Amino acid sequence: MASAEKRGKGKRPWRARYKKPDGTWGSEPGFATKAAAIKWGNDREADIRARRYVDPRSGTITLDDWWDKWLPVQDYSPDSLASTKSVYKCHLQPWRGDRPIAEISLIDVQGLKKEKAAAYSESLVGHIMSVLRMLMEDAVADQRLQFSPMPPARRRRGSKRQEVKGRVRRAGVALEFKTVLALAARLPSAGVLGPMMAIALIVSVFTGMRWGECFGMQRKYLMLMPAVDDQPASGWYIIDDDEGSLHCPTGGKPYLGPPKEYRGRTVELPAFLVEILLIYMASLPPDQELLFTTRKGEMLYRRGSHYDAWRRARDGWPGASKANQPELKVAAAPICPGVHWHDLRHTAKTWTAEDGVPAPARDERFGHQAKGDVVRGDRGGMDNVYVHPTPLMRAQLLKGLERRWESEPVATAALMESISRFFPSRSPRPHVGSGREAAGYERRAGDQ
Repeated sequence: MASAEKRGKGKRPWRARYKKPDGTWGSEPGFATKAAAIKWGNDREADIRARRYVDPRSGTITLDDWWDKWLPVQDYSPDSLASTKSVYKCHLQPWRGDRPIAEISLIDVQGLKKEKAAAYSESLVGHIMSVLRMLMEDAVADQRLQFSPMPPARRRRGSKRQEVKGRVRRAGVALEFKTVLALAARLPSAGVLGPMMAIALIVSVFTGMRWGECFGMQRKYLMLMPAVDDQPASGWYIIDDDEGSLHCPTGGKPYLGPPKEYRGRTVELPAFLVEILLIYMASLPPDQELLFTTRKGEMLYRRGSHYDAWRRARDGWPGASKANQPELKVAAAPICPGVHWHDLRHTAKTWTAEDGVPAPARDERFGHQAKGDVVRGDRGGMDNVYVHPTPLMRAQLLKGLERRWESEPVATAALMESISRFFPSRSPRPHVGSGREAAGYERRAGDQ
């Protein structure tokens, strides 16, 4: 039970004494009467019994020191770890790194959010606030703070003002097929890795794979069979659950890891794309596992020389003289300035919608899945619950891609001739991955 003792003769001479969770005695001065001191001490002991007590000294730890304790016990992928470290170092450490966490108030947090929103994108501001929220809420759970200074995740006040003044959130775009062909035709002249990027562009836009999935393609997961007699070419690629995507963490080396949301899938290939890949695969060294690499056969960085070729192809170039790249001496006009590689994925799904492919087959191919109450069926209702992709739907999807390729016979024939010139090879031959991957495809196809 708490007690009180008189210390001095001032206006508030009484001090409360109470027993702390570790059995030692704590004290708090500054009470005008004995009864007030005892009441305060009894309240603290009640908090201790109810496990609500927070030692005031625990909140004196600085944000930097708490970060050093908090980060090593988090379970992050290399990508997430690098981005979280970058957010703290660039935004949170200069803001309040040397301040005790107990001194960070709601007003401080709101001021930080407003300051960052005026200078950075909405997604980066959300990431900054998310890291700070985890730090503060874990401090509460660790009984270093009595409550978190972070505002509720969803607040009605000011919730209608989503945009930042002077900023427009970029929306994805879908390209026309002629534009895609123009980009593919220009890429071989846009840099040393341009021919390879032309293949990657066609693969990406006709499969809908993400950047990491496309540039993380591996020989062992690719199955290609050339046309035989009356049978057209056929094939598929397996995006593996564990190593189906190329990741490029900030400040780290590229590595192969799981695709987004850890969900792999099998992507069936149209006949013309199988023929292109057969030509390309026959030109690669037999021991090269990755399809798309640097000139030294290494994994690509997201902003490497291959990206320079893509940027020049879409934005054009002024024709400046370069001794090591004579093909860039002739100026080229822009085709689609500022378009992102991810827009090829938007393009691919838009094309399948134009071809009338049902939503379940589209979502299966692109690795999309409705979450919670979101329903993306063509007619609304319960389509995503009760309608499933079938072989007929997949065949319809592939036929639509073939029709689109055949709709520009002159341009596609010129592109095929260009590909054959840059990747000389013998007559196409089957390319088959290991038996484990083939069995994996049969299992997945049977389950779908």
